[in-house]
Amino acid sequence: MEKLRRMYKNFILFFKILFFAEFTFKIPSQKDYLLFDDNLKFFLQKYIPRKKYSILYSRNKKYNLLLILNLLFKFKLSGINYFNQYIKYVKPKILITFSDNYPIFYRLKVPAGTKKIFAQASNRTAISSDIFFKLKDLKKKKYNNVDEMLVFNSKVGEKYKSFITGNTRVVGSIKSNAFEIKSKKKIFDLFYISTWRDLNSKYKVTKSVSWQKILNAEKKFLYNLKNYVIDNKKHLTIYGIYNSLKEKKYFSEIFQNINWKYLKNNRMKSYSYCDQARLILSGIMDMPQWSKKEVAKLRKTFAMYVKFPKSRWPEIKKAEDDSKLHSKLSAEFIDTFWAEPDEGLREAAKGLF
Repeated sequence: MEKLRRMYKNFILFFKILFFAEFTFKIPSQKDYLLFDDNLKFFLQKYIPRKKYSILYSRNKKYNLLLILNLLFKFKLSGINYFNQYIKYVKPKILITFSDNYPIFYRLKVPAGTKKIFAQASNRTAISSDIFFKLKDLKKKKYNNVDEMLVFNSKVGEKYKSFITGNTRVVGSIKSNAFEIKSKKKIFDLFYISTWRDLNSKYKVTKSVSWQKILNAEKKFLYNLKNYVIDNKKHLTIYGIYNSLKEKKYFSEIFQNINWKYLKNNRMKSYSYCDQARLILSGIMDMPQWSKKEVAKLRKTFAMYVKFPKSRWPEIKKAEDDSKLHSKLSAEFIDTFWAEPDEGLREAAKGLF
């Protein structure tokens, strides 16, 4: 009975792939580098020539039919078996992924001599679709391992190590590191990075927080921002996240009759846009690697850590809890780094750093 059940599951999986994926009919060739999942492949090309690596596709995109048929006839067709067999054929020196939110990668088996590496590509949050939301279940899984974890910071590295065996290396953002600052000219006055999502209002972002609750908090902030733009005759740019008409409509209903524009998302220009913004704003969701209190402290002083020399970091750290020192450093920050400060913008910036 169990054998029949496995056969049934194998055939269902096979036909799903058959109808929804593209196929190749060649045995995978050997390469020095193998990228698991084509997510953010552009960033690998920044460092490694395209001819030196191949891609192990997933998520019903492109599969090797010969390997699938081989596993099917052996009654061993499954996602992880397919990936493991593909890796055996390629025999890469390095297996790497930017899909750190894809748990199956951590359980893949690699040949002797192959290093398995993941590079953190996105912020980790406490929302239900994020891998850190599933820590309790992931810690129960055996054989989660990599050789290297390239992470944003040591705090998030500790979280990964709670369910993955391997070394952590702090490298910052792989995506941000791939782009140089080319222009220091500020062309955006107020630049708001959208956190909009096309979700049902009742959707549970966490066990206790609905999407509607987050929307209500964000709208309150956005209407305050609208009033600031009107009162101080500023220009506002909303940077979209999905290029969705629904997203644009959402902001249009809030910001009607003011000086603003909606800028479509362009992943290759995002960091350039940020470099050209005088003031960047966005929503902040609670992150499991930091407590709410820690996030609030960092929010107040983050820009200071970035702009002031490292020799002043101890002073900035002290300012997280010392309101008088924080006010003093804030004033110095505005006078030093804002080319044309005005009193209205000073007032709006209170609490942002």
